[in-house]
Amino acid sequence: MKEYPIASVTYRRLMRDFPQSPFADDAQYNLARSVFAQSSSVAHTQDKTFEAIRELQVFLDEYPDSEVAPDVQHLLQECLDKLAEKDYQIGHLYFKLQDWNAARVYFTEVIDEFPTSQWSIPARYELGESFAREENWDEAVMNLQVFLELYPGHELAPMVKDRLREIVPKSSSAPEKTDPGSRFTKDGNNRLSPQPLEPTVP
Repeated sequence: MKEYPIASVTYRRLMRDFPQSPFADDAQYNLARSVFAQSSSVAHTQDKTFEAIRELQVFLDEYPDSEVAPDVQHLLQECLDKLAEKDYQIGHLYFKLQDWNAARVYFTEVIDEFPTSQWSIPARYELGESFAREENWDEAVMNLQVFLELYPGHELAPMVKDRLREIVPKSSSAPEKTDPGSRFTKDGNNRLSPQPLEPTVP
C-alpha cells in the first residue's frame, strides 16, 4: 500500500510537466489505478474510490480513442461495483433487521445509480421481497415480475417464479370469482362477464 501514494504523486507530476507526452494517457490511467488501489474495503468510506472515478472520467474525456480505453472502462466498472456493493450491503443489513423502508432506500439507490453492476440483481430481488414481507402484494408482484423480465436466466429466477406463484393470488391481479368452478366474474354493474385469465409466471 505504501508505494501507491508515491506512484500517484509521480503520475500527477508527469502529467503536469509533460502534458503533451505520448505517455500521458498511460500516466492518467495508472494514476487512477494507484488511487483505486488505496481505496478501503466496502465496510469503510469510499473517498478513494470516488477519486479514482473522477480520474477515470478525466481519462475518458481527454483520451477517448486511447488503446487502453477498454481497460479504463473495465476499471471504472470495478469502481462502480464497489460503491454498489457498499449500498447493497447496507440495504441487506436493514433487510435482515426487517426495516423494510430503510432497506428499500438502499436497494433503489443501487438499482438507479448502478444499473450495470452485478449488485443491482440481488438488490432488485430483495426490493420485491421486502414488499412481500410487508404483505404489499401488488408492489411485490410488480417488482418480482420486473426481475424475471430482466434476469430470466439468473440463478435466483426459479425462486422468484415460486414466490410469484405464491403471492399472485393474494394480489389485485387475481380476479374475483363468483365460485371456485365458475368461468365468469361480476363486473361493476354486478353482471356476469367472462373471467380474465390469471397472470402466469413463466
